[in-house]
Amino acid sequence: MKPHTFKLAIFTILLVFYSSFILAQSDRDNLVNIISMKSSREKIDALHKFQDDHPGTPYTGRVVQEFIATFLDMNEVDSALFQADEFIKTIPEESRGEVYNDIAYMLAEKNAGLDTALIYSTRAVDLVQNSPRYLSMYLDTKAYVLYKKGEPKAAVEIQKKAVKGHENDPIYLYHLALFSEAAGNLNDALKYSAQAVLQGDDGTSLVKFNEWAKNIKPSLRDSIVMDIVHNFIDKMKDIDEKAVRSNAAAFMAETRVNLKLANKWSEEAVNSINDKTLVEDYINYKKNAAIVKTADGKYEEALKDLIKVKELAAPWSSDYWLTLGKVYESLNKNKDAFDAYISGLVASNNLMLIKSAEKFASDKEIQAKIEKKKEQLSSIEAGKFKSSKNKSSNVVLAELFTGAECNPCIAADRAFEELSEYFPRTALAILEYHVHIPGPDPLTNPDTFKRYSWYGGNFGTPTVFFEGKEKITGGGPKFITANRFNVYKYVVKKYLDKKPEVQISGNARLSKDKIDINISLKSNKSESVNPILHIALAEKSVKYTGANGIDKNIFVVRDLLDPLGTKLSSLDETVSKEVNLQELKENITSYLTNPTKDPSWRMPSFHGWRSGMDELKKIDTKNLAVVVWVQDNDTKEVLQAHYMDVN
Repeated sequence: MKPHTFKLAIFTILLVFYSSFILAQSDRDNLVNIISMKSSREKIDALHKFQDDHPGTPYTGRVVQEFIATFLDMNEVDSALFQADEFIKTIPEESRGEVYNDIAYMLAEKNAGLDTALIYSTRAVDLVQNSPRYLSMYLDTKAYVLYKKGEPKAAVEIQKKAVKGHENDPIYLYHLALFSEAAGNLNDALKYSAQAVLQGDDGTSLVKFNEWAKNIKPSLRDSIVMDIVHNFIDKMKDIDEKAVRSNAAAFMAETRVNLKLANKWSEEAVNSINDKTLVEDYINYKKNAAIVKTADGKYEEALKDLIKVKELAAPWSSDYWLTLGKVYESLNKNKDAFDAYISGLVASNNLMLIKSAEKFASDKEIQAKIEKKKEQLSSIEAGKFKSSKNKSSNVVLAELFTGAECNPCIAADRAFEELSEYFPRTALAILEYHVHIPGPDPLTNPDTFKRYSWYGGNFGTPTVFFEGKEKITGGGPKFITANRFNVYKYVVKKYLDKKPEVQISGNARLSKDKIDINISLKSNKSESVNPILHIALAEKSVKYTGANGIDKNIFVVRDLLDPLGTKLSSLDETVSKEVNLQELKENITSYLTNPTKDPSWRMPSFHGWRSGMDELKKIDTKNLAVVVWVQDNDTKEVLQAHYMDVN
């Protein structure tokens, strides 16, 4: 999530922590309808009525945000500032930093109430002087406000402080470039905008770079770009050289500098692709090669690279869709070009994509096409995997870290459900670990958090691990589902061809309140030096609906028999384990009663769960499965997995 997206998101949920966490579905649905209103005056009236009809709603922050934005759209600045001031008074003084910051940014974006915005942003900075997590973001806002007030030199000085620790963040770099240009330092502006492009800016920095570069000699432009490239490669020396050079090649092509070297580096990356190449590298190498070939006028060759990864390219990958559209345009395939631009706009407001699409249709037509495309991408007709294709008998382990309060998890959760339908359990074993990200999730338990920590922690949701070694982050709303499914399916099929290092067989039998698990391991000449055994008990389907609206949660991990794994002396062993269901139910009940005692709880406070806790305390014995896998404790690579229904 980008810094200012995060700012506004924080603003919309802040009051959740000052009111009951048990959210009313009717509140949310009502508010969504109000937000979609076209008439500003009708929206204001509806927001007032919402406040009267829903006293104490946890969506107070979202309501106030709409009030402020709508009043600003109506040029009623005093009314907007009044709403902001009244809202701030409801929050404890020491906790106002995020709200001060978010409102200041909103005002700066609207270019209104800038004196108040500066006061708010200054107060926000003062409140977080000892909190590095927020200080840079708040400094960035203050610098932005000063820039809007016509004080670019002061903005540059503050932004340089904000960038510290965020040297690879394109938003911070773009702002520094913007402020530098306004302050009259064109060379710095070019340097920082170029760095933002290299770090994955959404296209705005590239537009500015090309605009500003017209005012300097080409040799100076080339020198700035190549200095950045060499510094980038030097800083990334611990990362795969081909991946780094591939990104650098695309950057050089986008800025039209040293295409000969860009071609060499991008082709080296493409030629390195093999069955061990991570899917995100595979997509990136093909995309970057196409960007270089497009800059060099080799459109047919570029199209071949782009088509190979079209189903895998993320909707938010603006540079992919922009390049695909450019290639189609150059080949006089305007219908396909327009479709490519629309595909990029379903998850992005990239300025270059918007301008490209506007060549073919009106704004109204573009919006209609985007909505239609979203519908298409929200559904999947996957069919079924043919088991006969799984010749190696490898069972791939897919582990999804998700959260019921996580809106970006919608696509990943739905894609996992489709994966479970597409692949049989003889080819794919699925586990879902719930964690309290971004909000309290009652499907979390201490074991799921320990597994999260075992993989290093400090990653968001959704995050998927395939075979313990291929990590894929990122999700999105419903219309990202098809893309996530295609990516996940590609990875599963790749690992199905891997010869397993161990054979696993066994059974799981229920007897009263106990599950007896018997496992047999047989080595296939494993090369692993530190194998460990993991056993998970999962409910195949659990009904619970969080803020993201997902009501069917599949293969939810209820218990890890040893969260850190059981060390194996060899891969020719017989292992017997037992799960006491009564004890497990008691542990779940205890956790749901007060989760704050466990390290898995990282929220500021606990206000209770949504609903349905009595059902979640139960365990449906007819709905249980056991997943067993052997994993190298050092490399984390899964050697083999095995799925068993509990009978």
